[in-house]
Amino acid sequence: MATACRKTTRLVVTDHAWRYLKTQIVFGELPTGAPTSPTISLVQFRVLLAQQCQELYGLAGSGIQVDVLGYDEEQGTGLLRVATSDFNAVWSAMSLATPCKVENRQCIIRVLGTSASLMALASNSRTAQWLS
Repeated sequence: MATACRKTTRLVVTDHAWRYLKTQIVFGELPTGAPTSPTISLVQFRVLLAQQCQELYGLAGSGIQVDVLGYDEEQGTGLLRVATSDFNAVWSAMSLATPCKVENRQCIIRVLGTSASLMALASNSRTAQWLS
């Protein structure tokens, strides 16, 4: 008697509507006698992102929609959601734009990680640790 094999199908999603970026604001060196490193609010962070996109891409860059899903003022890290069609433009605006000033201190936005899913940004596969 022959056994019948079940036919399986594999579903792979390759067309994602959104891409996610984990970013961090990095400030320059503190001048002597200065208090602690400055922190910026969520509103200032959103304005900074819009300025970086507009600086590199002009009027077209100011129309890019960037959603801030989460922001930690103490560490200066933010989680961004961007349409896949605008992903490369936003990433390059964060990486290539000239340093900006916040509270008279130069700062840059560093891209720590990118992914098509939020779960991939929440874990570190190299050390098998989950970030909180």
